[in-house]
Amino acid sequence: MILGTWLGLFFQRFAATAVLFANVVDFTIDIRQIDLVMVRIGFLFAMKLNLGTLIGAITGIVITR
Repeated sequence: MILGTWLGLFFQRFAATAVLFANVVDFTIDIRQIDLVMVRIGFLFAMKLNLGTLIGAITGIVITR
């Protein structure tokens, strides 16, 4: 499924396939820096769903069978 998402993001770069592989869900939480007493941490969570995600999920289910 992850490879399908990357495939969809790759095909978004081209004008001919950008419309087909547009993100349906694009959700991001980005906390760049949290300062604790001795440690600085941060994280990024992003969820992108597109046609490549669906193709990757179906392919993954078929392969595992």
